Amino acid sequence: MDWCETKRILENITSREFGDESNGADLSGADLSGAGLSGAQLSWADMNNAKLVGINMIGADLSCADLSGADLRNAYLSDANMRGADLSGADLSNAYLKNADLRDADLGGAYLGGVYLDDSDLRDADLSGADLSGTGLFSFSAGKHFAFYAPWQRYLKVGCIGESLDWWLENYEATGIENWYTPEEIRRYGAVVRLIAELYPAK
Repeated sequence: MDWCETKRILENITSREFGDESNGADLSGADLSGAGLSGAQLSWADMNNAKLVGINMIGADLSCADLSGADLRNAYLSDANMRGADLSGADLSNAYLKNADLRDADLGGAYLGGVYLDDSDLRDADLSGADLSGTGLFSFSAGKHFAFYAPWQRYLKVGCIGESLDWWLENYEATGIENWYTPEEIRRYGAVVRLIAELYPAK
């Protein structure tokens, strides 16, 4: 069960107890470019393929929202809760996501060129196939899995396993063996993990 499924179950229990029948707004395909929605409650909103260029959603709750294919160029999303959101195929070029919560978010195939991600939380996010140019993220594939590193968090995710860089330095070999990596794949991943540690030393 993923995070959004757990959240939905808990919210359904709460809505039955307190009479809240809200299931999220339907804004699919809407043009809200330049709108001011800071602090908006848009959890579970359907905003797929919406045009949201330059929108202000600072501090908004977009947890588990469907933003797949949305045009979020130059959007202001700092401090937004986007945990579990579907951002697959979205265009987030030059968007401002400082301190955004992107845990468990699906960013597969998203365009992130020039996006500002400092202090954002990317734990367990899916960035497979995303364009990370200019993001400050270090991405690589040294075998069968895509991997990325967020320097501000010292967080490294390889495949579906995300842990701190220090954890990977200590555990990459045992983790590789547990997950049926070949000795050569383990060697290559170990080399990249050590290289990252050299390029981004702890402060």
